[in-house]
Amino acid sequence: MLRNTASWKLNGLPDDRQNKSAAPNRAFAQSRWETTGVLIRDEKIMNREELSRKLIVIANDLIQAKGYIAHVDIFMKLNYLNSKDYNSWRMKKIPYLERNIKVNLGTISFIMKFIRKHAEDKGLRESWTDYSSWGKGKKIKLQFSKSGETTIERAYATHLVEPKLNNKTLDNLVSCIANTPNKIMSIFDADLAWMEQGDTEVSSVPAKTKAAQKEA
Repeated sequence: MLRNTASWKLNGLPDDRQNKSAAPNRAFAQSRWETTGVLIRDEKIMNREELSRKLIVIANDLIQAKGYIAHVDIFMKLNYLNSKDYNSWRMKKIPYLERNIKVNLGTISFIMKFIRKHAEDKGLRESWTDYSSWGKGKKIKLQFSKSGETTIERAYATHLVEPKLNNKTLDNLVSCIANTPNKIMSIFDADLAWMEQGDTEVSSVPAKTKAAQKEA
């Protein structure tokens, strides 16, 4: 299947994966794939609004449980990819992962774009992950899509990670919080003394007060 690579963006999927793939994949999905005993019928499994709500719940659960979102986890949580097929792919028994994702390319594109937008809204950062084969023998870089196009492969392999404070930043934050009450009281005491002296002009603010304000 030809793809319009000009329409591809790093944070999305090409337009023809959303539109042109729908018709030929419909009969394929209706005739072959089943999930939990229910025949998958293209995008009619659930409409986009239902799917969006479910994606938000799944994504947030993954962030809570793992601290990151992986696209393969999303597809498995939706029951569009089962663990057996995923493990077979990791063991080099399946040539590319999309072959065993039980929805058409248009739905796959929608899911990946939606998850990336949700991750951006939550301030998650991108982290490319090396998906290499499992098991004995030579390790190979696994393929997600039939074409193996670099941008598509990178989109699949990019995890969306919750930012974490490093130890230095955390120590600085704790120190700042701990010292804040003392700084506030220092400013308050200086201003109180200034008011008791009857000074009203800004230019007459005592040097102690100015220094305390600058320090804060």
